[in-house]
Amino acid sequence: MGLFGFQKPHPTTQNATEIPRPRPQSPKPFSAPTVKTPVISREYNNNCLSRKRTLAAIRLHDPQSYFQGGVFQIPFNRIVKFGRDVQLAEAAALRFVAKHTTIPVPKVHCAFEHKHVKYIVMDRIDGEEIGKGWSERPEAERASLLRQLKGYFDQLRNIPHPRPGIIAAVDMQELYEPRTYNGRYGFGPFANEADFNRFLRFGIKDGRGVLKETGEKSLVTAEERSDMRMVVKMQDQLQGTHKICFTHGDASSSNVLVKKGKIVALIDFELSGFYPEYWEYTCAMNVNSQDGFWKAEIEKFLDPYPRELEIEENRRKHFGLRGLRGRWQWK
Repeated sequence: MGLFGFQKPHPTTQNATEIPRPRPQSPKPFSAPTVKTPVISREYNNNCLSRKRTLAAIRLHDPQSYFQGGVFQIPFNRIVKFGRDVQLAEAAALRFVAKHTTIPVPKVHCAFEHKHVKYIVMDRIDGEEIGKGWSERPEAERASLLRQLKGYFDQLRNIPHPRPGIIAAVDMQELYEPRTYNGRYGFGPFANEADFNRFLRFGIKDGRGVLKETGEKSLVTAEERSDMRMVVKMQDQLQGTHKICFTHGDASSSNVLVKKGKIVALIDFELSGFYPEYWEYTCAMNVNSQDGFWKAEIEKFLDPYPRELEIEENRRKHFGLRGLRGRWQWK
């Protein structure tokens, strides 16, 4: 179908494990960088001693986890986050936030890759998720926590951009977003919001491809075409009007740790980077089913972007993680 079509899902068999499963590729060319930036190693304190200590601690305390990955507590009140899908960009982001703000984040001790598995060793934070017992917390305590959270997110958004206008990770390199189609394999950096929008919708333009075909030849329904055109039109109208600012990327309740009425850490910065200002809000509003209560609190610490939220909901519906109708992959 070309750049503006999609492919049927592969047929399944009873013994699917025998079918080769090649690593999916990002939707080229729209995921490719559109701006030149230095290539910098994301490893930190990567030395023989750090590697040996980390690997030995995992083998000693939980041998099975050594092969599976995950988040595991190790000696000296530290944790190690490791696995093939772990992004060392998170370690760079944590160090960046610690340097430029007063936000409590875990201290990174080392970050490295060993045999295609990535490891981040950081401090263990003594706290519980903010959502635990949220409805039972006194109203004054809930309000205080949300005020603290607003202050911290305001700090994030006011971090000076090293290269204003560019959409990129903190080190001006590629980003990761597993909630976009093949976004887990990296995309960008992008020179501007227009390039980012082309990535999000696979380069589709109004009047071309599936948005041009009508009648029996059309691969989409009239309602789908209308939704897609709305996404394209509104993105094109709004692009360039947004400030590009630092974004956590996953402001769910599980990523805020509290203790005795105080926020003690923001965690999980693997999806962070410099994005259009609405991105924090629209990502937070697309909460998972386990975090539904949090949706009512988000506008108490993040500025709302209702138009952008409508666009994003339609974009995710048609250009989302699983493709059109949740099963047709764009190509």
